[in-house]
Amino acid sequence: MPLKNLTKEQHDAATYDENLLLTACPGSGKTKTLVAKIAYKLQNQNLGKKFLVAITYTNVAAYTITDRLDSFSIPSNNLWIGTIHSFCLEWIIKPYKGFSSRTRKGYRLIDQYEAQDILDSIKKNLNLNSYEKINTKLNPDETICQHGVSRDSFLAAQQYHKYLSENKLIDFDLILTIAATILVEHPKIAIRLSHLFDSIFVDEYQDTNQTQYSIMREILKHGNTKICLIGDVDQAIYTGLGAIVKNQTEICQEFSLQKIQVMTLSGCFRSTQQIIDFYSEFQDQKISIKSQQHSTFPRQALLYNRTTHRTDLAVAISVIVEDYLALGVPPHEIAILHPQWYEVTALGRAISKLLPNTPFDAPGLSPVPHCHENVWYKLIRLHHLEINNKNYNKRIRLGTEIIRQLSEIGFSMDDTTHTIRYLLKASNSITIDEPGVVEYIQSLILTFCSNLKINVSDHKDSLEQYDSLIKATHLRIVKDGIDTDPKNLKKYFNESIGVKITTCHSTKGEEYQVVICAGLLEGKIPHWEEIINQRPTYSAYMAKRLLYVISSRAKAALHLFSEKGIYTASKNEYTPTKQLSLVTTKLNL
Repeated sequence: MPLKNLTKEQHDAATYDENLLLTACPGSGKTKTLVAKIAYKLQNQNLGKKFLVAITYTNVAAYTITDRLDSFSIPSNNLWIGTIHSFCLEWIIKPYKGFSSRTRKGYRLIDQYEAQDILDSIKKNLNLNSYEKINTKLNPDETICQHGVSRDSFLAAQQYHKYLSENKLIDFDLILTIAATILVEHPKIAIRLSHLFDSIFVDEYQDTNQTQYSIMREILKHGNTKICLIGDVDQAIYTGLGAIVKNQTEICQEFSLQKIQVMTLSGCFRSTQQIIDFYSEFQDQKISIKSQQHSTFPRQALLYNRTTHRTDLAVAISVIVEDYLALGVPPHEIAILHPQWYEVTALGRAISKLLPNTPFDAPGLSPVPHCHENVWYKLIRLHHLEINNKNYNKRIRLGTEIIRQLSEIGFSMDDTTHTIRYLLKASNSITIDEPGVVEYIQSLILTFCSNLKINVSDHKDSLEQYDSLIKATHLRIVKDGIDTDPKNLKKYFNESIGVKITTCHSTKGEEYQVVICAGLLEGKIPHWEEIINQRPTYSAYMAKRLLYVISSRAKAALHLFSEKGIYTASKNEYTPTKQLSLVTTKLNL
């Protein structure tokens, strides 16, 4: 029953079967509507050999939508869900790699840790400051960007891409560039895909950059595929990374559409009116949002702390967490946020020590980096996913992906022997006793391969993915000093039962009874780059966008910190984020 318990607005959007631009305020049931829309089409339309494609901004969002669809027990053979990078790899680069000079002789995808390691080496050779920012994104014609970059930065980018090309490597930015080039230079491929896809759904469309628009344009302009864009312009927090918010007219022009219907989801089923009134102060265009939340919370709060010193921050947050836990708030309904990953890691370690008996969910603290395209990462995830009914479909899908990917690498995966059941049994039977996480995952992968009667070193791509994952894990441990006990790996791959600790950006799309956010300081929100290299209006815009996202995650309690005692290199103390100070002064917080 995909349409059960939908509001009229949600129902109308879920059943509308033409081009659609769906705008939604926080907590209005955006994901619920998207899931219902996909499930309704799968259940009621004979798609034949056509696919529905759902593009999400993060892998976590893709998992969330997939899990919700599983609850409807509707066959999903005609559905593909994933990020735009996964989409480009799966549907464009892998099947058509011979159409690009960067991939036709083979390629390997590197993760952010390997990419950074290559850049660090280049910076060292060029005697550049380790903090020097290098723009490695290419222009649409695959040339290196020279606009607004220093000579040293350009030279470093040049050497970076020379190294990648010589070693047959591509990074995540190159995935998009290569995919766009293939579609533009070979229109028949785009036409073929347009006949294959019935509809493309884009979640968080406000975070789409021009290259991503171009990729979709080449498919959509032929008029064979419908498009559904869903998002909230006030949550556009990636414009600094090139995201472009397009209106109805611009979308029609971009995709060569005659028409795209605009619908809106109004009303917030998440937050109290107090929270809504607060985050509405950060809107660009004032839109009235009314709370439809009727739940009873143990406590409602909206507090702003600008006096706590950074050395006391972990203690102050721990006290708040303990207070809500004592009131009966489940740990997974509490989130601790910070704008920067390294601060998340440090804060997470400190709070975990202060509250040793409290469960925490901090994916950023995992010693194994989330390399979602790496076959051995998928194996590690499969091995640590708990065996229960809820994870049944998830484990089957993951096992299927592993078999397919091993086959693509070149391993002989016989259909009669290397079945899903066989692979799951091979994974389930493994018991590893190693004290360190690096040694643990090495033994896990090698034992798994032994059970499957394959050898990691038999194929270059297999060995390179193995070496890359081991190296990235080692770098992560050395750089961030995080937990190395293999016994704790399971918590990073299963549904959260603990207090969430993550970045402000990473929490978009999520919701919690209690949200605690620190680091609300000029230079962090907005970031120094936005302050120094952009107009004041732009840095103010970016600060408001992120404050809007942070605040709208909270259902009932929001605790904000602009901690004292943090200084710049020139010994000037950081000051509270201006846009936050203006609003809290106005509201007497």
